[in-house]
Amino acid sequence: MHFPKSSPQKMKQFIGDQHSEYYLKVFESFEKGLSKNSINYTALIFGSLWFFYRKIYLKGILILFLPIIIVFTFANAKEFIPSALSPEFLLILLFLIWVAGRIFFAFRGNYFYWMKYQTYLKKQHDKNLSEYGGVTLLLPILLFIFIIIFYAGGYWLLSGMMQGMKHA
Repeated sequence: MHFPKSSPQKMKQFIGDQHSEYYLKVFESFEKGLSKNSINYTALIFGSLWFFYRKIYLKGILILFLPIIIVFTFANAKEFIPSALSPEFLLILLFLIWVAGRIFFAFRGNYFYWMKYQTYLKKQHDKNLSEYGGVTLLLPILLFIFIIIFYAGGYWLLSGMMQGMKHA
């Protein structure tokens, strides 16, 4: 795959001031074709919040809703789940899926960010480079509040489901 080369000044304008030296090194490594993997500990810890902070919205939505879809699939498929699978096992399975997703996106987060930059270079958007890239704090803060509320409700739903499965 061929990607247009760009100057460090353009990269820095896209990245913004937050950790620009780190991302410059990572982007230059990707441009040289050294590797597509580069662990991003912030993405590992904060998951979808990091993706929204860096304006990688589609991946952020995927990270946020994939575990939720899996939880609701299991919650609504009680009649298809063998009775040998205990609720505790299902929760462990869901947790392991969540962890695997976190690790995958932590290793690919920088690459996804670089691909967003490459998309900008190819399309030559009318938007200012720093507007298209950079960071935003508003969405991650709102998302954090949403996550707290949603997962509290999810916990309530799962605990009720587990009680129902134990009594059945």
